[in-house]
Amino acid sequence: RAVFRLTSLQSEWTKEFALAHPDVWHQDTIMVVTNSAVYTESRAVLYVSRMLGFPFTILLLLSIVPAFIRDATYRAVARRRYAWFGKRESCFVPSVEMRERILP
Repeated sequence: RAVFRLTSLQSEWTKEFALAHPDVWHQDTIMVVTNSAVYTESRAVLYVSRMLGFPFTILLLLSIVPAFIRDATYRAVARRRYAWFGKRESCFVPSVEMRERILP
């Protein structure tokens, strides 16, 4: 549904954001930045699932779990993701449509 715009850690947008918002900047986790808030770790995942709609909204059931447990689980999965799911040999090359949603 093209709900989100994406950026990399090396982008100019990210560098400017990190300098302007050092209090919320986290290099080692997913971040969702809206006009009114910054979400990280499990809160970011829940926000994304809400915005993507069904079937992803099923993940919203996890919101009954306390945030400190969700975040610890998020970090544990993040540490092991390459062992479980593998790692690409080359960088992802976005389609033309996807490139329009990537911040510079």
